[in-house]
Amino acid sequence: MTGIRLDKELLDQPATKLSIPELRVECSRVPYIMPVRESRSGEGVSVRDLFEQLHRSLQKSITPEFWKQASLEVEKGLSQACKRRCDKLLERNIALAVEAESAGPRRIDFIEGFTIF
Repeated sequence: MTGIRLDKELLDQPATKLSIPELRVECSRVPYIMPVRESRSGEGVSVRDLFEQLHRSLQKSITPEFWKQASLEVEKGLSQACKRRCDKLLERNIALAVEAESAGPRRIDFIEGFTIF
């Protein structure tokens, strides 16, 4: 996987100015609230907690309840975003791409192309 490597010192820093044990991340593009909790009791949510838990949350499948109420336009958009995500993955790992495509859209597909929220 490509990306920026952050050093351990930065990842262990508090994610907020005042140390808090949990927070909720909301994004207008994602119809789910993503909770983030401190991994070490009493230390508050760290940058590492935030990144790891957001990553896990965005990798989850879209719930059946969402699909029941989603419009055809939203379904189509998510399916296309999933296809593009899997096509990019195909360039790096065929087995993972096949697995991801069979799993279908995930929460990450809501924010395709948007990295600031």
